Amino acid sequence: MNAVMGMRSAASALMLVLLCACAAGDKPTPVPVQPVVKAAGNRAVVVTLEQSGAEVELGLGQELVVRLAVEGTDGREWSLVDLAPGVLNATGPKFERDLLGTTTNDASGQAIWHLKPSAAGTVALRFEYRRPRNVAPAVQVATFTVTVR
Repeated sequence: MNAVMGMRSAASALMLVLLCACAAGDKPTPVPVQPVVKAAGNRAVVVTLEQSGAEVELGLGQELVVRLAVEGTDGREWSLVDLAPGVLNATGPKFERDLLGTTTNDASGQAIWHLKPSAAGTVALRFEYRRPRNVAPAVQVATFTVTVR
C-alpha cells in the first residue's frame, strides 16, 4: 500500500513540475499593430519597411510610393510578388543610390515603386527581398493593405 501511495505522490510531483515548466515558458510576443498610414491632401503617401503590415489609405488622386532599403553587395533585390489587378497600377522598381560616386553593383540604396490608383477598392501588396531567380524563402518581406477611396 505504501508503494502505491509513493507512486501516486511521485506521479503528482512529476505532473506539478511539468505544469510549472509549461507555464513558465516564453510567452509569444504580441505583434505590434501598425497605424493606418494616410496623408490627406498630399499628392503622395510614402511607406517603408518599418511600416510593413500597415493599412494604407489613398484617395483616387494620390500616389503610393514604396521605398525599401537594398544592400548593394549581397546580390538581393526587392520584388513585388503580390498585387491583384484592378485597384493599383505599379511602375518600378527604380533604384536610388544612397551615396553618389558608387556603382549600382556595390552601392546600397532604395528600391522605389510608384503605385497609382485606377479604381476604388482594397488590395494587398507583398514585396520579397531575395536573390533573383532563387526559390529559397525571402530574407525579408514587406506587406501593405491599401484601400483606395
